[in-house]
Amino acid sequence: MDGVGKVYDGGAGRQVDDVAARGEGEDFLGQEVDPNPVVELDRYILEGGFPKALDYPKMADKRAYVSSVIKEIFEKDIRRRVKVKNASVFNQVRDYVINNFGATTSLTNI
Repeated sequence: MDGVGKVYDGGAGRQVDDVAARGEGEDFLGQEVDPNPVVELDRYILEGGFPKALDYPKMADKRAYVSSVIKEIFEKDIRRRVKVKNASVFNQVRDYVINNFGATTSLTNI
């Protein structure tokens, strides 16, 4: 969210209007909003942060969607621009960086 009422779907490059003021029991993109912000943050993190993931009722489907977005980013944005010699090692490094995004990382530690 950019602070002015827009939510961006980074994988698909689209934006969706946010509901400016949501109260208890209101919905967001057709989903019930939990009044507890910690629960909503947990959902956001577990669902990958992509609004399109809300279209899938099951967590397995949400994760499959997020995985497909990550794979698409790799195929369209990385593989076509840079010659990746070992996709398996690249995927391991990618997963490490994703899982440790808040940690200080040096190339020698990877």
